[in-house]
Amino acid sequence: MERIQELYGSILSSKRREIVLKALKKKPLRPFEIAKKTKYKAPNVSKTLFQLDINSLNALLQGKNHGEFILSPS
Repeated sequence: MERIQELYGSILSSKRREIVLKALKKKPLRPFEIAKKTKYKAPNVSKTLFQLDINSLNALLQGKNHGEFILSPS
């Protein structure tokens, strides 16, 4: 439970993390597609995806040979 609260706090502490995760809600997207949808620059999106992955969210999963990111159930 404590770990879940820590991860939730990590997401909410950054508006960019929250927006990037919301962009992935409906379908897999490539980083440049997330950038276009969120109006963030591609390097910022890549950094955000890296931060989310480093924070052990396991919410991001590399798509098959397409560089897509999707929400993972684990």
